[in-house]
Amino acid sequence: MQQPPPLFLLTAMQKPLRDAMRGVATFAEMTEEALEPAANMLPDPVRSTVRSALDALEEAGTKFINSSIAFEDILVASDVLMGKESGAQAQERCASVIAFAWERLWQAGKHQHHLMISETILAARLASKSPVSGETPGQRAAQLLSSIRQSSAIGRAPGMPGRHTAEDQEVIDLALVSTMVWLLAARAVNLDEEERLLDLSSALSLAMKADIFAAIDDPEHVARLLPTLAAHL
Repeated sequence: MQQPPPLFLLTAMQKPLRDAMRGVATFAEMTEEALEPAANMLPDPVRSTVRSALDALEEAGTKFINSSIAFEDILVASDVLMGKESGAQAQERCASVIAFAWERLWQAGKHQHHLMISETILAARLASKSPVSGETPGQRAAQLLSSIRQSSAIGRAPGMPGRHTAEDQEVIDLALVSTMVWLLAARAVNLDEEERLLDLSSALSLAMKADIFAAIDDPEHVARLLPTLAAHL
């Protein structure tokens, strides 16, 4: 009888599997857009079958990703920025929460280009670069934000060299600021309320985008701005 894989191996595979499902969901979405002109020329039964198959792929990928976060993970990620947690497991969970936030914010927006996040690269970045340091929560959040911006964790093909367009970089910056502001804010009581809080953080960041873009390359300015925005939530 074949033995099941060890638990540590299954745990280690979770992030790569979620990254793979992100790719599946993005592939389905992009394929549907690319095939739209040709699909309109197909008979309706065929067109409906193709669209249903792509929708099922996208839904499967999105559902797998969105089911990966628990309310307690958000509490741990927030504690990392507050300086209450610093271990490897806490940073792993922080990476998962940041990836979750990116997916939710990305799905809520209407963007021209498809940008994916690699949870695997993000977790490795947190583990190797130790970006979550500083005397205050604002400093820790600013350093983490800067570290992610300098990494290849987010892109049209995460992990591949290349510079973002100015438009892509603005989308990334607003999403990362929204995530840091969310994690610095007072915690909600359950996962549903946390998701609403993240949405509010995104709306606030969008309203303050001129100030954010003016500060984004100055870590000290960002360290002061993030807690100020979080206080409004």
